[in-house]
Amino acid sequence: MPVISILTDVYLERGLFAGCIRYSISISSDKNTYKKNKSTFTDYVIGNGVIISTSFGSSGYYSYLDRIKNPKQNSSELFDDNKLGICHILPTFAVRRIGDGANYKEIVPIRYTVPASSSSTIEITVIREANIRLYGTTIHSKGVKITWNKPVTVTSSTKTAKILHLV
Repeated sequence: MPVISILTDVYLERGLFAGCIRYSISISSDKNTYKKNKSTFTDYVIGNGVIISTSFGSSGYYSYLDRIKNPKQNSSELFDDNKLGICHILPTFAVRRIGDGANYKEIVPIRYTVPASSSSTIEITVIREANIRLYGTTIHSKGVKITWNKPVTVTSSTKTAKILHLV
């Protein structure tokens, strides 16, 4: 897959497939908000997909949980510019492996943030063959087909977006 810059969000979701998808999402970061050391964890999920969002895009698809609770609420940015948001889409099962060991946590938050720094990496891998697509890119409006067992890597861009303000 070519290198793509995303302004708002990108999401891995079912394509021409009606069932749940199985995927893992691994997070590694030297700057961790939970511990002072390097942090690594992997979520193993069965659900409809996952959203990766910038703070600018957090009021979109990432905020679907807030819109379910209060449909009339106008969402604004839900987290700071120095973070990326991760939101699982209707997960039916999820466990988290901490570090490289065999420690698993059965309660995985549906939505959370991770540091958006040059040392942070998000890696999404589809672990069962299905028609899965990556949406939110400018490559194709019908999504980019993702090959199972081949990771999609997300990192922070060095580019800075300029936002216009109309008065």
